[in-house]
Amino acid sequence: MLNFYFTFAKIHTTESGESLRGCYCIVRAVNIEEAKKKMFATRGYAWSGVYSSKEKAGVNQYKLVKVQSKLIDLWSTKRLYAKT
Repeated sequence: MLNFYFTFAKIHTTESGESLRGCYCIVRAVNIEEAKKKMFATRGYAWSGVYSSKEKAGVNQYKLVKVQSKLIDLWSTKRLYAKT
């Protein structure tokens, strides 16, 4: 299993409305396709980028904060698409 680093933008929030800007989470998977499927299952398209290393994700460079999976798992399709 490999670690994949998912980042978030200003528009991505937790269910309570807290911004995930400047945050990242780690998804363990065999390959990037499996990692994206796992993330889609919990967040839909509500994430910015996926990277194969901390360096590529900019974790140290941008001082990104790792968020717990409990915050990431809180996703509602209705909430995400209600703003359209």
